Amino acid sequence: MPIEAEVFVARFPVSTSVGVIAAAVGLVCVGPAWADDPLTFTASHNIAHDSNFARTETPISDTINTTSLELDLNKPYGRQVYTGSAKVSALRYSRYGELLNNDAKDLNLGFQSELMSNWRVMLDGAYGENLNQFENNRVTDHVVRNVRTNKNANAQVVYGIAGIWAVVGSAGKNVLTYSLPEYSYLNYHQDTRGLRAVYYSTDLLNYSLGVRQVETRYHQVGETVNENDLDLATDWVVTGLSQLHATLSLTSSKREMPAGSVVSDRRFNGLTGNLNWVYTPHGVMTYGATLYRTANSDQFNQLYLAGVDPSSGTVTIANGQTAYHNQMTAANLYATWNPTVKLAITASTQWNHFKVDNDYVGGVIVNDTSDYHAYSLNSHYMVERWLKLSAGFTRYSQTKDATRNQYSGHAVNVAASFILD
Repeated sequence: MPIEAEVFVARFPVSTSVGVIAAAVGLVCVGPAWADDPLTFTASHNIAHDSNFARTETPISDTINTTSLELDLNKPYGRQVYTGSAKVSALRYSRYGELLNNDAKDLNLGFQSELMSNWRVMLDGAYGENLNQFENNRVTDHVVRNVRTNKNANAQVVYGIAGIWAVVGSAGKNVLTYSLPEYSYLNYHQDTRGLRAVYYSTDLLNYSLGVRQVETRYHQVGETVNENDLDLATDWVVTGLSQLHATLSLTSSKREMPAGSVVSDRRFNGLTGNLNWVYTPHGVMTYGATLYRTANSDQFNQLYLAGVDPSSGTVTIANGQTAYHNQMTAANLYATWNPTVKLAITASTQWNHFKVDNDYVGGVIVNDTSDYHAYSLNSHYMVERWLKLSAGFTRYSQTKDATRNQYSGHAVNVAASFILD
């Protein structure tokens, strides 16, 4: 039997943050579970009305119809596991369709294999092509067709899969581009390298300590961000279907600009990381909390439990986009009620705190802060094994800072998903 978002959690996840999130999502997703079906096809349609879809100071409303087709793969074969998903979505705006209508594309592929008696190799890649979030466009011009393309590739080699100690080496590459020329200063190439040791005190508890180096190059402006992290992480599964996953990083980063730049040699030294906790004390209730802090555009720290997908009512993984020269601290709380195997209702709240760090705005160096709040109520009902209906409501607000508009609004949506295997 299929589900819409299958998550495979290996003993050694692709990265600490990705594996942590996958485990948490696997606990809270409600619906049919995969059995022996390697392929699942999902067709869905979502209708959303947003009172301020462009996140502008003067609200602009629109109704967006999204039709999606998705194919998921999860195929164990001997000592190998093949995973993947391909999704295309047609987004159609009622009022601003001539400008904003677009077809989003998301592709994820993964492979892992055990070698000899004590080795494991894992590879994964992702491609995403979507409209940039309107609130992350320029404050003077939110309503533009600005396509954000993200490409990721990661590799990991593990030695020690059979014992209580393991050593994990990892490497990754990320490329981010924007379609509009005026946003090309945000385009970057990022390389990540890491090495960590993992200790399994029991089958349900492990600790890891490692080092990670991230280099991000903004080619147009000639800026390079060199970041070094010391990561301390733990994964703890306790009774009652409770899981705690946390990464605390001692981060030191240095931004290098061309000689003579007014914002050259900016530095950050402090703590970053993420925490994910999921707790199911009884069969009908699940509680979750996520804390997250990042200091730059590091993809490792941006992957976290972003919140509830309004089209499905389930907790989803997302890439938390941190704007250029910004730091962000975020928290997300949610509770899911499952009175029956068919019905799930989720209430959630989200808070983001942004800190503008020595940004160059209007010829002046600025430092500023702002906050974002959101409250959501979502539900979904499995009418049949192959049919799911969903509905949701969200209220949100953002205070003003040097790079963000003040805005507020609300959104409602209904959706239907058809699942075939």
